[in-house]
Amino acid sequence: MFYFVIAIALFVWLLSINNRVSDIEKELARKHQPVSVPSPPPPEPSPLIQTEKEHPSAVIPPEKAFFKEDSRETRIAADWLPKIGVLALLFGIGFSLKYAFDRGWISQWARIITGFITGGLLITLGEIWKEKYIKYAPVLTGGGIALLYFCTFAAYQYYNLIPQPIAFLLMAVVTIIAISLSYRYKSIPLAVLGISGAYLSPVLLHSGIDQQVNLFIYLTVLNIASLIVLSKNFWFELLLMSFLGTVLDYGLWAANYSTAVNTSTSLFFIVLTFALFIFPPSLLLRRKVQKGEDSSRFKNELALFYIFPALFYTVSLYVLLNLNFHNILFGVGMAGSLIAYFSYVLTCRLDLKRLNYSLAFLATALLTIAFTWKYDGSTLDIITVIIGLLSVAAGTLANLRELRASGLVVLFVSLFMVLFEPYNYTCYSFIFNTKFGLMLAQTIALLLAGWMVKPFASDSSEKDTGNLLTIVASLLFWFSFSWELVAFFRGHQLENLRNLYLSLWWIFYAAILLALGIIGRNSILRKVAICLFGLSIVKVFLFDVQNLSLEYRIVSFITLGVILLSVSFVYQKKKAQINDFLEGGKTN
Repeated sequence: MFYFVIAIALFVWLLSINNRVSDIEKELARKHQPVSVPSPPPPEPSPLIQTEKEHPSAVIPPEKAFFKEDSRETRIAADWLPKIGVLALLFGIGFSLKYAFDRGWISQWARIITGFITGGLLITLGEIWKEKYIKYAPVLTGGGIALLYFCTFAAYQYYNLIPQPIAFLLMAVVTIIAISLSYRYKSIPLAVLGISGAYLSPVLLHSGIDQQVNLFIYLTVLNIASLIVLSKNFWFELLLMSFLGTVLDYGLWAANYSTAVNTSTSLFFIVLTFALFIFPPSLLLRRKVQKGEDSSRFKNELALFYIFPALFYTVSLYVLLNLNFHNILFGVGMAGSLIAYFSYVLTCRLDLKRLNYSLAFLATALLTIAFTWKYDGSTLDIITVIIGLLSVAAGTLANLRELRASGLVVLFVSLFMVLFEPYNYTCYSFIFNTKFGLMLAQTIALLLAGWMVKPFASDSSEKDTGNLLTIVASLLFWFSFSWELVAFFRGHQLENLRNLYLSLWWIFYAAILLALGIIGRNSILRKVAICLFGLSIVKVFLFDVQNLSLEYRIVSFITLGVILLSVSFVYQKKKAQINDFLEGGKTN
């Protein structure tokens, strides 16, 4: 009771000091007002001839400000000192109370009530001084909010003075106060403090009993409340803290209580949480852009932020469902992809380049991951090729560059998947096998993608992309058929035939590419053909001459000579095409 009286006296004393300071400021303002001086009588007429030149009155320089407005000294005094002071005050109160507790001077209820009164006092002072001390008042308010959180936690966890529902109710009230004051002061730190306390409440007030439904409802309500605040003030820090708090609470619960019995509830919560953190922020950002408000900061931060909900979605779903419910992974993976695609549709026509790239890549990645959870082997390879090609086609038809880019990324991922797909030698047949079929399908997909991006060649990056796809496709087919020859002529006894047919294939394929490049006026194909001719010459003169037997060596050299002479003759006869080739071609 003694400390209760002390707290009241301290509050009254601070109010009196505040009133005295206000009176002094008013008195100083009155003293600095200009004093009205009676107007002097009109001056006498000056003589026509002035015998003495008047000296101009000295100009009094303005007083130099004692403190610079934005100096380091001012920033430290106004920003850091009050924060450190509140922290020191909290520690001091804590140590003094501990000293009194250890000696039994204060009962448990008195301790909690004293803490609540002190927290309320700090919040009240922050409210009183919010206009006079703009930077000082929110610090006091934040300290009061933190003290209220701590006292509620102590009353429940340490002393068992209140039941869990009452503790949760008090935490909710404190959170509402903190969010309301942050909105009123437009203070991001205060909002982060309030929302952090709200998400830490399930951890601090944990009773050791599984309350899955109550926890998930509580977290969902908090997430919706955060989004409501974001609709008024788009504070990215608030969105990030809400997501991190949700992940923390769900992760701690899942590590202790997740079972096959409660999987359905967890699954619904994960899908709902992913939708809340992906769809509404895009909708809010779309509204800001349409209103003409500045959104440069938020769109870049959201582009990076969306990666984390997608990671949470995929990892938590896989851990939750893979062991006992693997068959439904594909469906929920597709649901996540649809959510990301719908969010992308909201912003795809707005000037939000990074955000649109992020959403397009995430949606395509989630779609690919969903099929990865259902299929494997060659089936997954061909599905990945189809996903990449369809994304490029959709981006071409809708004129959405980020969709084309995401499709190209998937195509190159599928390229590596196809290359690392092993041969099945138990039922191998030349050309008519799964490995060669996959590489042929990949080649066709790359050529089609290059053809689809061709209308956008006015953009230098898109033009380079089309050229790259043509090069990769032509080299992939050369490599895939070479691999077929190696697989068909495998074994040491067929080494001469293998090396001969490889040389013949390289030479003839280079000639075919050269002819196609001339007919189609495609300089890229012609340049690839020249490179393959060079590679064939190196192979014949350095490798075949040492490793082939005489009869195979004769065939290899004669074939190379005939092809090169034929090509040279065509180039000598068609000088116009030579000039076109040297200039790089008018069209690609």
